[in-house]
Amino acid sequence: MNRHAYSRGRIDDFIRDEVVDRCAGFGLRVDTASDGFRNLARAYLALSIEVAEKALQRQTGEILPTPAPPPPIAAHAVRKPAKQTITGLATDWWKEAERTGRSRSTMEAYTRAAQQLSDFLGHDDANAVGNIDIVRFKDFRIEQGKTSKTVKNGDLSALKVLFTWGVANHRVAVHPGTVSLSVGKRKRTRPPGFTDAEAVSILAAAANYEPDGREPSQITKGKRWVPWLLAYTGARLGEMAQLRKEDVRHEDGRWIMRLTPEAGTIKTGDYRDVVMHPHLVQAGFPEFVRKAPAGHLFLKITREGPAGVRGALRTTKNRVTVFVRGVVTDPNVQPNHAWRHRFETTTSRLQKRMDTTNAITGHSKKNSAADYGDNGPDVQEAFFADWPWFDVEMKRNKEAPASTP
Repeated sequence: MNRHAYSRGRIDDFIRDEVVDRCAGFGLRVDTASDGFRNLARAYLALSIEVAEKALQRQTGEILPTPAPPPPIAAHAVRKPAKQTITGLATDWWKEAERTGRSRSTMEAYTRAAQQLSDFLGHDDANAVGNIDIVRFKDFRIEQGKTSKTVKNGDLSALKVLFTWGVANHRVAVHPGTVSLSVGKRKRTRPPGFTDAEAVSILAAAANYEPDGREPSQITKGKRWVPWLLAYTGARLGEMAQLRKEDVRHEDGRWIMRLTPEAGTIKTGDYRDVVMHPHLVQAGFPEFVRKAPAGHLFLKITREGPAGVRGALRTTKNRVTVFVRGVVTDPNVQPNHAWRHRFETTTSRLQKRMDTTNAITGHSKKNSAADYGDNGPDVQEAFFADWPWFDVEMKRNKEAPASTP
């Protein structure tokens, strides 16, 4: 029976229970769903076959020497790992990851995933997490209404990184393993970028926005200017929402905006300088910046430190998103990321250089050739030379003259 099972790669319940009991005798806790346990059980089955063969040989009169006892197991090999919490994995991982330039938004996402797993399991013991726990957590998140993409690329990806780091750094004895989750391609029913009519509607609404009197002035300014900045740069919402007064400068006859991780989170981790489109200058953005106090232009920060900035940034991003969604209600288009799609579409239509486009939008470089050449202010100014302007009626700003340094 054992030979038959071994030849077919099967492990029956008896062998499985035997291995678990043997390991428990050495103070080892095992995950029966892991590949490592299966390899161990298969090796145990092979030894069981060998022992049975030796016993049969002795019963038929063959003289077999008594095998030498195995060497003693080193103490460090059976030592239980120190108590390690699930949430503590994220904290300890960040102490190293921060030095490598990982973004704080990544830290927040990983910390959130660890806390959610701990809350779901009802305990915080990282060494008590098995593969079935990760599967159950995945199913739970799906039942909560989270998309497969969010669960796979967010929750499961974060936990995989944390437990891999935990095993490599001897914080966790056994990796709970990965979980497969299929993510279907989203079916599009329209172009991902804003249409001309949608773009004009958003910018007109922003240009003529009037607050209700209770709204913080920074939020009002964000609704007024952030959509315009996204329209003419193809930047990410957070990159423009966290813009500071000191990030805007006049140099060699042109206005330049610096998108930098010093202001907040930049996905690539690197700063980039973006030349301001002439329409933004004409609309009065440099004049607005000149009159603004030092610091963030669109964030109402109520707490000190990075956490205060991140909290204020989330608020501004959410308020701008709700504002834009009130103008373009089509759920099949993203209220802010659609500007990046539109920017790329315009780039393609005008046959602009891809490396310059990437330098402006902050998209990752496609090949090593993009590392060569210059995409500085002169090149970007030429890039925008024939860039189309939005024909928007700005009742409150049409009289504003072009700003001067």
